[in-house]
Amino acid sequence: MGTNYYAHIKVIDEDIKKLKKDGFRMDFCCFNKYPIHLGKSSIGWKFYLAYNKGLYYKNWNQMKNWLKGKIIKDEYGRILSLKEFIDLVEVKQKEEKPTFLEDFRAREDYRKEFTINGYIFCDYEFS
Repeated sequence: MGTNYYAHIKVIDEDIKKLKKDGFRMDFCCFNKYPIHLGKSSIGWKFYLAYNKGLYYKNWNQMKNWLKGKIIKDEYGRILSLKEFIDLVEVKQKEEKPTFLEDFRAREDYRKEFTINGYIFCDYEFS
């Protein structure tokens, strides 16, 4: 069992054009906001970060900068501060726990999982 985390941002025309160009589905709620999957924290695993095709960030440091000014929520609607999210990811990434990479190498989408500066990213839909 784990918890997914999302960044919520207001959609602006430039975002819509860029997302459509990159092939993202455009499912928006009535509040004109959409969530960007940041990753998942699971008991017994390192934090698994969502790469999102590199559209917003290409590594952990860029992700931290990109998150400034955004609302971070878990899948249950609990809001986290940027500091809380950063602390969560950094603590889980530095623990000596197994990773999805180590346990699921036989999966078809394995090649879309990679490590950048010690942080684990995947570039496909997961929950």
